[in-house]
Amino acid sequence: SQLPGELRERLEARLAMHRGGGVAIGPGVGSQAISVGAAAAAAAKDSQLYEVLYDAVWIRRSPSTQAEAVTKRLKGDVLSVLELEETSSGVWGRVHVATAEGQCEGWMLLRHPDLGELLRPVVQAETVLG
Repeated sequence: SQLPGELRERLEARLAMHRGGGVAIGPGVGSQAISVGAAAAAAAKDSQLYEVLYDAVWIRRSPSTQAEAVTKRLKGDVLSVLELEETSSGVWGRVHVATAEGQCEGWMLLRHPDLGELLRPVVQAETVLG
């Protein structure tokens, strides 16, 4: 299937950044590009890109809705989920992101019991555009 031009261009640009060593990519909070260091990039080799579907999704210190909220990502942001963990509150994805204070590791809830899907896997451009 073909993607609309704007979405296709966004995915191509973000995948190019991803291949260049960035792990979490997208406008992020304050519309700043997000990238992480070499250690996190190495850990991301088996990661999956996810797009934020909800207006804003918190990144928390641990995979719990009761855990401290560190920062958030906004609708349309794409970031790399390094691993998944299922808890009583749902399925969480571990992420590395850059914040104003520096690099940060945290967890994002992928699906909320009341709000529905918060993040979804991104189809790789090579598959779609092939």
